[in-house]
Amino acid sequence: PAPGVTYSVQVKPDTGGPWNTVAVGRPTPTVDIDRNQFAGAKTAEVRVLRTTGFDEEVIAQESVNLF
Repeated sequence: PAPGVTYSVQVKPDTGGPWNTVAVGRPTPTVDIDRNQFAGAKTAEVRVLRTTGFDEEVIAQESVNLF
């Protein structure tokens, strides 16, 4: 953890739709994703956003299997 820095995690299933925020204000960029939240999806894009309160940037993004 770094002072003044927090992380958010968003998931976008391959079934379409907008990004779903699954974690906000985390001190570290780690979170467990409940696959049951994305019924019918086989894969999803997961991205991590880093914020300082003034700036926000995507620091990681990758596709993950949900089955």
